[in-house]
Amino acid sequence: MAPIKRDARILSLARPSLLVAALLCLAFLAGCGGAVKVGKGRVETPYTRYSFTPPGPDWRIMEVKDGNVAYYHAGTTAVITLNSTCKEYRDATPAVLTGHLLMGIEHRQVHGQQEVEIAGRTGLATDVSGALDGVKSRMLLTVFNRDYCTYDILLACPPESFEQVKGTVQHIVSSFRVEHSR
Repeated sequence: MAPIKRDARILSLARPSLLVAALLCLAFLAGCGGAVKVGKGRVETPYTRYSFTPPGPDWRIMEVKDGNVAYYHAGTTAVITLNSTCKEYRDATPAVLTGHLLMGIEHRQVHGQQEVEIAGRTGLATDVSGALDGVKSRMLLTVFNRDYCTYDILLACPPESFEQVKGTVQHIVSSFRVEHSR
């Protein structure tokens, strides 16, 4: 298995908070490589194309490198990211992939973990809190495999904002569809 890439550069976000920067580093541990085309609720990479219901107007889309798409909610400093990684981790289970994405989270406390149906596959949703570089956060991470690709959808926010924004990421997960993978 290839080593996990830890390069996440925010290309355009006015004065990012430490929380947002730390959470984006977590969210994009593995990039898909190549050009990514992002439209309203649709992402296309050289390996896959998927769609979802984007978050509401209070969420601002962010440009990122080594990931697919991210949204930022200024009122709560929450970040939602969607990412696909194809070929590199095709044999890993959602549990193993979740463990990789949570590497570096200190003082980890799992609040819940359950199998979920997403895009016709069984995935794993994990509700966890902890700290990344000393910044406390709460995350809802959903991971699944389909046709040689791994997909992850992550909500990361301050613990006090979690209940306010978790419904948004749950709606994205329930609307997520893989349209094509190569």
